[in-house]
Amino acid sequence: EKKYDKIAGSYIDIYNQRSQKEYLCDLGKKNEVYRITGDPKIYYNKFLTSIINHTNSKSVMEIGAGELTNILDLKKNKACFKKIFALDISYKRLIKGRKFLGKHKIKIDNLIKADASNIPLNNNSIDLLFTSHCLEQVPHLAKKIIKEMIRVAKNYIVFIEPSYEFGSKITKNRIY
Repeated sequence: EKKYDKIAGSYIDIYNQRSQKEYLCDLGKKNEVYRITGDPKIYYNKFLTSIINHTNSKSVMEIGAGELTNILDLKKNKACFKKIFALDISYKRLIKGRKFLGKHKIKIDNLIKADASNIPLNNNSIDLLFTSHCLEQVPHLAKKIIKEMIRVAKNYIVFIEPSYEFGSKITKNRIY
């Protein structure tokens, strides 16, 4: 919690500069490195939007929501949900995120400051839950978090997590 409280606001800064960034990615190929311009989140949030709309999910919750930048992308992509929930261990990051969304005239329904391995909601209470690069941060809690997500999900769970096969050496070590 302290670690994430200290970086509150940094993801918003990254989000605001993402179209200018370049990322190096080896795509799991040892001798080939690709340069990707822009944030890969743009692409997977479009895919997540299509899942939300296709499944007609009316309530959506991000686990490990941080500063709510994914939620802004979902709204920009016209994800059709009626209620949005955001859960994160850092209250400071959630508050920064709420202010960030407010600047874009987006209201969040519920901010939940909690440990994802103990979600304070009833069974089957949210249509669709998702993570985005959350479980890799807490591998020792991943199984508990997944069990909690299964308990709370009414219909669907989506994991947007890094792939070991396509990761760099640093990412592979973190995932391991």
